[in-house]
Amino acid sequence: STMTAPTTVLASNADKAKQMADLLKALSHPVRLQIISVLCHVEEAHVTGLIGCLEAPQAAVSQQLALLRARGLVEVRRGEGYAWYRLGVPYLRDLVQCLESSPLVQG
Repeated sequence: STMTAPTTVLASNADKAKQMADLLKALSHPVRLQIISVLCHVEEAHVTGLIGCLEAPQAAVSQQLALLRARGLVEVRRGEGYAWYRLGVPYLRDLVQCLESSPLVQG
């Protein structure tokens, strides 16, 4: 017997699957994931605060923030002498929560 493919958003839409893969690629760097995770739990954060939370070099955090901004995954505003970052797409909270609670991720 032949298998009938389930009708799902991904099974029936290669373009949508590519867009989702591109999103996952944009998140597939440890520092980018850490930045998104912090921003999922706070309204907004400035670069100095992110550097302190992540214990990552300033250059690495700034570089990854620039990539996240280019993808529209974070937004920035300037105020009080800082660049303040927040999630550009709030649904990332659900994705990060799923990843953080996954039994596939240890530690």
